[in-house]
Amino acid sequence: MNRLAQATVAITVVLTMTTAYCAQFVIPKDQFDPKKVFCGRPSGFKKPGEVDLREVIKATPECEEMKKNRIQPGTGKYVILLSKATTRAVNAIKKVAKDTDFDLIAAKGYLGDLKPPIPAKDITELVIKAMKDKDKDKDKDKDKDKEKEKEKE
Repeated sequence: MNRLAQATVAITVVLTMTTAYCAQFVIPKDQFDPKKVFCGRPSGFKKPGEVDLREVIKATPECEEMKKNRIQPGTGKYVILLSKATTRAVNAIKKVAKDTDFDLIAAKGYLGDLKPPIPAKDITELVIKAMKDKDKDKDKDKDKDKEKEKEKE
């Protein structure tokens, strides 16, 4: 093989490896559904995650209250609690996106159903843990506030 051919092969190998290393994913415009992407931009992301929103909502205190008190679907109390649970779940997803290197978080199954499919890690448990940890921190803060009020009395 002459030197020109060797150099061409070497450059091709380096470019291929660089492209693979820096691979960025893009959701095709005709397949993009903004309701299924919680965080991140649909173009140029490197580390996608996916979340089962229903599971996160089920893990909220509001959903536990609905079960405990047998609140019926369609009632005002149910709608209010479901809205609060959804807000809490979405905020937890955003917190995980901020605190980790996942640069796009979508609904579970969405990215895998695209043509071509985009591989994503299921981070549902990570989101639930982050949400519960945040709730524990809030409870601790409330306890500290109560202790301060008792000391003032």
